[in-house]
Amino acid sequence: MEDSMTMPMQDIFARGIDQQFNGVIKANDEKDLTNEVNDYVLTAELQSNLEKFLDLYNDPGNHQINGVWISGFYGSGKSHLLKMISHIIGDVPRGVVNHGTESSAMSRKDVVEAFRHKATEQGNHFLEGQIARTLTIPTTSILFNIGQKTNQNSSETVMDAFVRVFNETRGYAGSQPAIALFERDLDRRGWLDDFRKAFEEEAPEPWQTARNTYGLWDYEIRTAYAKVTGKPVENDLVGQYDAQYRHYTVEDFTNDVMAWLDRQAPTQRVVFLVDEIGQFIGDHTERMLELQSIVEGLAVKSNGRAWMVVTSQEDMDAMVGDRTKQQSYDFSKIEARFRCKLKLNSTDVIEVIQKRLLTKTAQGEQAVGQLWDEQHENLRTLFDFDDAGKSYNHMNHYDSEQAFAASYPFVDYQFPLLQNSLRKLSEYNMFSGEYQSVGERSMISAINDVLHTCKGSTVGDLMPFDRLYEGISDALQSTATYRIRDAKKQLDPQYRDLGVRILKVLLLLKHVDGMKGTVRNLRVLLTDRFNEDVLNLEERIKETLQELEKGTYIERVSDGYSYLTNDEKDIEQEIKNVEVDHADVIKPFLDIVTNDVLKSSGKVVFGPQRKAFRFGLEIDGAPQSTGKPDVWLNLVTSTDEADRAQAVRLSYGREDELVGLLGADDPTLFDDFRMYQKTNIYTMRTDTSAQSEIRRSIITGKISTNRQLYAELKKRVARALTDTAFYRNGTEIQIKANDPRTRVDEALQDILRKLYSNYMLIGDASYSENQLAQVIADAAADGDGTLEGTDATKQLLDAPSEEILAWVTRRYSKNVTTTVQEIVTTFDARPYGWPVAATLTCLAYLYGTGRITLEFDGKPVARTEAARLLRDTRRRDAVLVSIPKVYDQQKVQRLRSFARDYLPSTNQASSETSPADLAAQVKAGLQQRLQELKTIKDTQQAKFPFVDQLADPIDRLEQVASKNETWLIEEFTDPQTVSNMEILLDDDVDTVAPITGFIRNRQGQLYAEGMAWLLDNHENIDASPSDVRQLRDQALELAHNPNIYRGSLVRQFNELVENIRKQIETALDQERTAALGTVQAIRTQIEESDAYQAAPQAAQHQADRTLDDAQHDIEHQSTILGIRDRANRLRDVVRPDIINALNAALPPEPAPEASTGQQPAHAEPVAAPAPPRKAVSLQAIPIPRSKDSLKTKDDVDEFLDAYRRTLITAIENGEQILL
Repeated sequence: MEDSMTMPMQDIFARGIDQQFNGVIKANDEKDLTNEVNDYVLTAELQSNLEKFLDLYNDPGNHQINGVWISGFYGSGKSHLLKMISHIIGDVPRGVVNHGTESSAMSRKDVVEAFRHKATEQGNHFLEGQIARTLTIPTTSILFNIGQKTNQNSSETVMDAFVRVFNETRGYAGSQPAIALFERDLDRRGWLDDFRKAFEEEAPEPWQTARNTYGLWDYEIRTAYAKVTGKPVENDLVGQYDAQYRHYTVEDFTNDVMAWLDRQAPTQRVVFLVDEIGQFIGDHTERMLELQSIVEGLAVKSNGRAWMVVTSQEDMDAMVGDRTKQQSYDFSKIEARFRCKLKLNSTDVIEVIQKRLLTKTAQGEQAVGQLWDEQHENLRTLFDFDDAGKSYNHMNHYDSEQAFAASYPFVDYQFPLLQNSLRKLSEYNMFSGEYQSVGERSMISAINDVLHTCKGSTVGDLMPFDRLYEGISDALQSTATYRIRDAKKQLDPQYRDLGVRILKVLLLLKHVDGMKGTVRNLRVLLTDRFNEDVLNLEERIKETLQELEKGTYIERVSDGYSYLTNDEKDIEQEIKNVEVDHADVIKPFLDIVTNDVLKSSGKVVFGPQRKAFRFGLEIDGAPQSTGKPDVWLNLVTSTDEADRAQAVRLSYGREDELVGLLGADDPTLFDDFRMYQKTNIYTMRTDTSAQSEIRRSIITGKISTNRQLYAELKKRVARALTDTAFYRNGTEIQIKANDPRTRVDEALQDILRKLYSNYMLIGDASYSENQLAQVIADAAADGDGTLEGTDATKQLLDAPSEEILAWVTRRYSKNVTTTVQEIVTTFDARPYGWPVAATLTCLAYLYGTGRITLEFDGKPVARTEAARLLRDTRRRDAVLVSIPKVYDQQKVQRLRSFARDYLPSTNQASSETSPADLAAQVKAGLQQRLQELKTIKDTQQAKFPFVDQLADPIDRLEQVASKNETWLIEEFTDPQTVSNMEILLDDDVDTVAPITGFIRNRQGQLYAEGMAWLLDNHENIDASPSDVRQLRDQALELAHNPNIYRGSLVRQFNELVENIRKQIETALDQERTAALGTVQAIRTQIEESDAYQAAPQAAQHQADRTLDDAQHDIEHQSTILGIRDRANRLRDVVRPDIINALNAALPPEPAPEASTGQQPAHAEPVAAPAPPRKAVSLQAIPIPRSKDSLKTKDDVDEFLDAYRRTLITAIENGEQILL
């Protein structure tokens, strides 16, 4: 035997590679039916599918399921299976297919026998019996490709296609529905054959051809019709059919089918076998619903005699897919009709290819077996893809020599990869033809064409994936393959051959998910022999890819490459022409580092307290952060060793800089960032509405690809940071972590540890500003501390507190003023870096132990206010910190005694209180006492005139309260000081305490009430006898005595007021009783008067109400003069008004009746009734004033005469004087 490595490859195949092979199965073409039947491979999957279908079809009790849905990917053999089924179950009418010559035609029985034999060979006797049984069911198989019977882009419907093929099956005009209707009417009456003969007698050509131009044969048609029917027609018989024709409804069609079946044998069936129905339906839901209506109508009316078998590239679930609620309900019906689902998968196709094309001769099997022995351990090395194609790896791990030999010289991954490639090329309209799909280019056909290229190859060679391009190249649109043709002419000869091969592979991979065109994957796809130098091939691929990218034949996204069509090439070049500066390139890198990898806002936590330190980012030494961070992280992006070494050298002396040398294993990282930004800018600037549909689609794809690139860049940046080496001051920092975020954090922790060397002084305690008051209290109490969350005691604070105290003391000794904010700032900086809470806690501790003092607004801070002021960020600049002063303890003790005596309400004078705190508390107490006395003086002056005596004590207290704490300790306690504490104590005992005590106790209340009563009742007192007025004067004299608040004076005052009150109450009662008597007398007088008695009842009631009002007014008067005034007014004004009102209400008196007789001439006229007199009070009559006084009897007589005349005059004037 010859060595296997020298055996020609074409000699290993049982089927000669030059043998004619029809890889295109057409539903309407039976010229090569015999070969199609004989070459059909009955795989296990196909056997199962046929069993499933025939089990239903052969069942006489099945009257419900009449729909079969065959699905499979491009080139999977759907059309071939459909065609075989059509010939197994029925006769295909000549009208719908091209049978070729009679001698070459294969009958239904021949096909059935051939498939029975195939089933027998497979040992499947059950299927053999099912196939044989189909001959017992007479069936007409109407087989057609729906795309050839309609125009998918027109308004033609599914129904139009079914009507057409059904008409063609019966010999009617398929493309002329009106003519077909005319022929059907003739056929049903038995006239059609006679009409055809009669027409041919009149016309020079047969009816089957002339009917397509029926408008030219109107006379001949009418003449033939008249001969057959005996009914003359005047004109345009068929034209009338055309004018009246309407499109078929489902009802029309199913009735037509049933009418045809009714004229056949009772067991006759009709089966519509429709190829590529899924492609015709596409996204047109109305077509899917129309198909459902047709199959349902046939099922309902035919009782199992009318079937439908269809093919689709997708299974029904995918076709029905995402629908609305109503659509889901509608499509559930079609799923119920197409309950029989047959699915073809890729494994089945591979088996068919292996058995039909790749079966080996005995010598071939031996040669391939030898090759297996030599190479099977190298298969993983040769054919394993990287992560961007690993989903295909399991297909290359052959577990036996037989599996390897079955596919050789192909590798199993190529079959599904080609399948996916064909699907994507079709989806993106890269195939030529009516549907721009691979419907007419099956996988088996492509593999067969590729085998023709193996001449000259020997065993040991392989069919690389680029060879598969040759199997479909003639079906691809020229616009898709132009770049490949151009590369053959334009590429440098050094790169041309490999470059063209790469372009073919990348075109096949275009849009395929799960396989990226990386260098590794391209090497696998291009390996064409087992003894290939894979490392050399990879290097050549890299170099060639660079040339192709330079020529814009391809584009690189991350580590993957993809093919560019003409339009894509133009857009890619436009993107490359976009200008971007270094800052544009760095921006997305910075965003990824900050937001995605480090996930940090520029801060790193340090120490047990997790203090947040700010770090700034530099990229290649250029700051990317604003402000002044605590440390810098300088990321060096260059992969050049000289640049990286220079960056490390420059870090010498910069203690706050951390240099990070990014991992150098990704040299194209920033090239991809540059391309990402160019693409991003290009897509944002480009107005897609002004672009062609193709360019819009490409730009949309660019946007999507750029998003994918950004996601990939995130991963690559993370990997680069994982491999980053960190340096400080020229020395590498050893980092143990593997996570990029943790590595950066550890490196920053290291530099912080060195920069803030005194940070550890604060220990591991947990500090909080909320604890400051407790820290102060603990420090003053001289006990253990209570820092929450730790077992720390006061001793824990000693070290950091002493550090602060030493710093403050040095400044104090130099007379430098120190604020809390200055301390916080100093100990936040290097070498401390303490958290603010820790620094404030130490200050609180020092303050509590008395080792520092705090001053705010020129005054010592009280202990109760210290914690609040330390927390107040706005006031820390104003809070001064100093070393406390030492005071004379005797003076401190005197001040403490004064506080207990003068400020008894305070409890701050205990011996534990520090001198400064004591002085501050005394000062606050004095200010509070001063405010209280001022308030008393200002608000109580009107009620207590003697509060004027507080003026001098207030002045002295105000002078003391304005002094500072030091003066209070050193001067205020000195008896020689003008305003010393003894003077304030004397003022308190002599004046302040008696006055304030009087005002606040019951005596003061009685005094105020007495003064208020005297003021309110001054009118009654003035109207009272003189003895009452004298009592009032005595009471007021006592009230204005400046010592009224002392001794018994206030008691005497109250007794006088009470005596006056009783006399006034008695006088008021007497005056009111007399006035009410007057009211009653006037009421009696009025009620007994003639006017009242004669007045109407309404006038009487009004008089009563007026008197009642007067009485009520008197009863509620509170003054003596008021009661008198109301009584006099009743007598002098109200009483006359009541009388006059009663008189006015009297009815007029009737005039005397006139005599009807003759009156004497001298008779006097009858007088009219006199009007009532106007009532006036006697007091209303003016008294004569001729003299000032009456001194003699004559004076009296003269006065009485004058008064008498006045009274008579009033009466004469019609007045009635009331006495």
